[in-house]
This record gives sequence, structure tokens and C-alpha cells, in this order.
Amino acid sequence: MRLGSRAAAPLWFAVVAALLCLFVLIRGLFADAASAARQAAPQATLGIEVYDRATDRILVAANQDLAFPAESVVKLLIGYDALAHHTGSAARVAQMLSRSDDGIADALWSAGGGPKVVMRSAALMGLRHTIPPTDSARWGDTTITADDVVRVYKFLESADQQAVVNALYHAPAVAADGFDQSFGIPTAVGAGQWWVKQGWGCCRPDRVLHTTGLVGTGQRYVVAILSSALSSANAADDAAAITAATRVLTQNLGA
Repeated sequence: MRLGSRAAAPLWFAVVAALLCLFVLIRGLFADAASAARQAAPQATLGIEVYDRATDRILVAANQDLAFPAESVVKLLIGYDALAHHTGSAARVAQMLSRSDDGIADALWSAGGGPKVVMRSAALMGLRHTIPPTDSARWGDTTITADDVVRVYKFLESADQQAVVNALYHAPAVAADGFDQSFGIPTAVGAGQWWVKQGWGCCRPDRVLHTTGLVGTGQRYVVAILSSALSSANAADDAAAITAATRVLTQNLGA
């Protein structure tokens, strides 16, 4: 038995070495992906985080703690809070999320106590950098980071908030305000599996475009790409650049 154990030792070390090499290779690929994503959108400041729910690992992170105006991404918090405190129906929340309906968001934000919606959600979800707006009527001015966005999705999954998550599945290309919300994840992943909450806004003073959501079979990956760029840039070009950056980050996820 001792001879067998000694003979098996080199094989065991070889297997471990191979697994370590594979881990280093994969880590290197994702590190390169973050750099390539920044190159795809050179005009923008990006906050990036990609998280694998199956392995409980952050695959890509760059400027993940940099704060951006949340814009319509904060509707994830508004929707959850409305359902948790019975200030809005599941149907209204679903419409607000899928079509990014600002009118419904205004009503639910007010019913939930405005900035208290963010304060309650941040405490419950463990958000570290999310801050309510100074102007209590402007929910889009809530500040958030890519890492906190990932934490929001992790919470929604762990708390089994399927009324919120299901509303994000293949959201329509045109939002309630007429904006094309198909940039980023929807176009980059295409016919694959995706659930998204987008965010956009301009010119206070920058143009903001955020693409966030769940990607892949079983909602395996959480993707958060927050961006801001000079408002003088072409909006369509900005959206195309964010889509290109998203494609770089999602092409190896098997979505």
C-alpha cells in the first residue's frame, strides 16, 4: 500500500499543477477582458463587475467601487421595496422594471418614503456605497457602484424575489420614454438568456449609460457595467461602445 501511495504521488501533483495552471489561465483571460472592455469604450469611465453565482467568485472587477448616478437602475430597489412593504402591486412593479416606466417609479418612490427606500434597501442588502439623492424627489440621483449592483442581484436571487427578476427577462427594446434600452447586455448576448435593468441619463453634466443584469442558464452570472461620458459625445456612439465593452465581458460566459 505504501508503494502504491508513493507511486500515485506524482500523478496527484500533476493533477493539482494542471488545475492551478487552468485557474491562472482563466483568471488571466478575465483580467484581459477588463482591459479590452475599457479599450472598447475609451471615451467612457467604466465601473465593472462580473460575478459567477455557481462558484461564488468575482470574475472581473475594475473601478467596481466607483460611484455613479444610478438613474433607472435604482428601480430595482424601488420595485423590491414596493413589494416588501405593499405599496405597489406585482403588475405595476413588473411594468416599471421591464419598460423602465418613470411615472410608476415616481409613484412608488413617493409611497415608499422617497430616500427611505434606498436607506432600507442598502441596510438589508449590504450595499456599501449606495447613497440616497440629496434632492429627495430625484430618485435617479441615488449613487451606486458596480459592486453594489452585483450585491442587489445576489440579494434578489437569495431572497427568491422572482416577481422582480422575472420582469427583467428580455425587456423590450424601447422603454416607456421612447429610449432604446437594447444597448449593452441585450444586444451583446442576443438570443441567449438575459434579465436586465438598464439605466440612462444626460447631461448633469455627463451622459450615463448602465447595463446590468443576469446572464446565462440558471441566471448564473451577474453583470454590472456602469458608465459615464461627456455629454457632448454622440449618444448612439456611446451606446455602441458600451455594447462592444459588454460583448468583450460576456463572450466567454456561455450565455
